[in-house]
Amino acid sequence: MSSTTVVAAYPPPPGVTPNFVHPKSNGSQIIIAGILLPVLMFPFLGARLYAKYSLLKKMRHDDYMIILAVPFTLGFCIMQMLQTRNGSGNHIWDLPLSKFATYFFWGSIFGSLTYGLGTLFIKTSILLFYLRLPSTRAFRIVTCGVLLVACGYCLFGTFTWLFMCRPMKAYWDVSVQGKCLSFKNAFLVGGVFNVATDVVMLLLPIWVLRPLRLPRKQKIGVTLVLMTGSFVCIVSAIRLTKILPSASVNPDFTWTGSQGYVWCIIEMNIGIICACLPSLKTIAKHHYPGTFNDDPVFSTADPQIPQQQSVEWPSTFPTQDSGQPRSDSSVHLTTLSTNASMTTDDYGKDIIMSTSVATEPLQMPHKAILADKNVPMDVP
Repeated sequence: MSSTTVVAAYPPPPGVTPNFVHPKSNGSQIIIAGILLPVLMFPFLGARLYAKYSLLKKMRHDDYMIILAVPFTLGFCIMQMLQTRNGSGNHIWDLPLSKFATYFFWGSIFGSLTYGLGTLFIKTSILLFYLRLPSTRAFRIVTCGVLLVACGYCLFGTFTWLFMCRPMKAYWDVSVQGKCLSFKNAFLVGGVFNVATDVVMLLLPIWVLRPLRLPRKQKIGVTLVLMTGSFVCIVSAIRLTKILPSASVNPDFTWTGSQGYVWCIIEMNIGIICACLPSLKTIAKHHYPGTFNDDPVFSTADPQIPQQQSVEWPSTFPTQDSGQPRSDSSVHLTTLSTNASMTTDDYGKDIIMSTSVATEPLQMPHKAILADKNVPMDVP
């Protein structure tokens, strides 16, 4: 079939002749990203499953969420690579009208479902992991709120793209008359919500780390690992800047939009990688014990924290009275109550998060100073 008998999906610019046989295309970048990113992602996913299933022998809700995210992520990658056969990456005037309908059909139906649900499960997995960290009630409330917002906008965005036009067929069939929502506004609203939730998810771990009594070097290391999600924020912002032009003034969206699809592939796969990073420490601690110091962030696995447990303390302490050393080396105290906020790590080891002791002297007022500097507290 000659190019003169084929109708282009869009009129070419002045002086440009449509090329339906060997069109210029940048679709190769979609294929490279669709292959390379899953190859990079799978080792991290395998490490997480190995740590949870083989070493700890305990799978949690956030693990199942990340497993559910994988088929949708792979489906999106495969779909975008196959879309290069339907004209993705070509100039729109080099795309036959017959392929244009196929391109839009798969992009609107399969693309919306795989990206929307894949992103939903990735964010849910990360936020469920946050809920297992040792934290305050306020932190848990905020995290649950972010989780509800993320789930809501992911589902709303998915169904918005599925039913962008009325009738639905008008989305991919130009011969059908119908009314459609603004593509630019849909991309803008969805992109802003996506970036906003990523930023909040990036800042939430700081809330947990701030009150912990960790060595400075250890706290910095934990912060850097938890904040690797900052790369996801950057990717989300870049994706938004790449997609918006193709959804607004530029009619050649099959060419310009391919860069946005590449960044979608990067965003989803990097999101899974970031969600799997904390499991690497479990593997390192198992195979190289003593390499890492214990910390109450990555090791925490019990969602029911803090819980109150009784702790026995020594009945005598070195003392001072009114700022002056006493002649006796100790003073006897009567312990009224002891409380400790405890949690357990993935190996069943108890971790004391905070302690409090209420006592009264048997003989005279005093100030008790604990000899162990790692358990600071005030005793009246």
